[in-house]
Amino acid sequence: NGQVLLQLATEKPDEVRGWLPGGELFSDLMALEAASTLLSRGIRIPQDVAVCGFDDIGSLFRMPFSLTSIACDRALEAERTVAQLLNRIQHPDAAPRLERLPVRLIARGSTRRDFKQEEVSHE
Repeated sequence: NGQVLLQLATEKPDEVRGWLPGGELFSDLMALEAASTLLSRGIRIPQDVAVCGFDDIGSLFRMPFSLTSIACDRALEAERTVAQLLNRIQHPDAAPRLERLPVRLIARGSTRRDFKQEEVSHE
């Protein structure tokens, strides 16, 4: 996972080179932080390590590459989260429910050596 990748990049950067895929992190901010750490250790993105975030806000930040991310419909996510919270309040003994929401993989430069932006949907 991303945390292991960061620890290895800090302790043994030469062992991280050539890891493709590298790591998918919990958020774009964590992915950008990881990428910054990797770059500071001389590890190239995506040539040595691929990096992918989640939430598709990475395009708001300036980096020497564009960040691949997994995007979801934030409005739908908020709607389903509130519905589950209200259900738990009304039925505190009910078992938690796992819901899967549709996501899109937005492939960008941080994972592709032959970068061409594309989107792949998964429902």
